[in-house]
Amino acid sequence: MHSSADPPGAALFDRVELGASFRVALAVVAVALALVGVWLLVRLLLFPLRRLRGLRGRGVASSRTELTGRVCVIRTGRVGPEFGQAEVRAADGSSALVQVRHPNLNPLLQAGSSAVIYSYDPAGEFFWVSPLDFTRELDRDLPAAD
Repeated sequence: MHSSADPPGAALFDRVELGASFRVALAVVAVALALVGVWLLVRLLLFPLRRLRGLRGRGVASSRTELTGRVCVIRTGRVGPEFGQAEVRAADGSSALVQVRHPNLNPLLQAGSSAVIYSYDPAGEFFWVSPLDFTRELDRDLPAAD
């Protein structure tokens, strides 16, 4: 008979003889289940904090507005009112290929040139850009020297 200090069912385990390898396997499974349980619990507890502190990606709309003011590199042969792509780096260091437009077909906006993103058009889902090489832009507007 077992004493009142023993947990219920202890007598059942007293009669079963477990081998050493089975006990090790049981311990490994118990530790694995405990780790998975703790991981799930931490994820569940941190979920509300992600929204409050922005630990997770903020979403497409806010990330697009964060690209405004950034320098990009044109990746297409031209950029005009209906066509163009550029590569831009976000604050976290990641890069993205985005659709860009310029009101006119600007010869300064060609593959490899730099531009500044100054606005986002949510209806067309593209960014408005302006050439970064201001000296060439100014030289183009100056009258030719005699």
